[in-house]
Amino acid sequence: MLLVFVAMPVLAGLATYAFLRRRLAIGPAFSEPSPTFQPVFSCQHLLSGSISDGLAMAFYPVILLTLDRLCARPGPGRASALGFAIAALLLSHNVSGPILIHS
Repeated sequence: MLLVFVAMPVLAGLATYAFLRRRLAIGPAFSEPSPTFQPVFSCQHLLSGSISDGLAMAFYPVILLTLDRLCARPGPGRASALGFAIAALLLSHNVSGPILIHS
């Protein structure tokens, strides 16, 4: 379980870095520390044990990155990667469903 708590901010940080590197061409000074060193990641998730909130915060940058890659070069592999990322977010944090899926 501790491995998941350590992996969540690392995953969010890497995905944020890759997304901002592709979009804005900025380096790690602006992108990497933002999700990794937030007080929300370090305090709330470790102290309260809210793994679903941590996974939701980790999957949003992954979804943005896969959506950006799909828009750059559409393909079935990239579309399935986006589908898996959205499904992982919805399965881990069902409150995020109305944010992603509009009627």
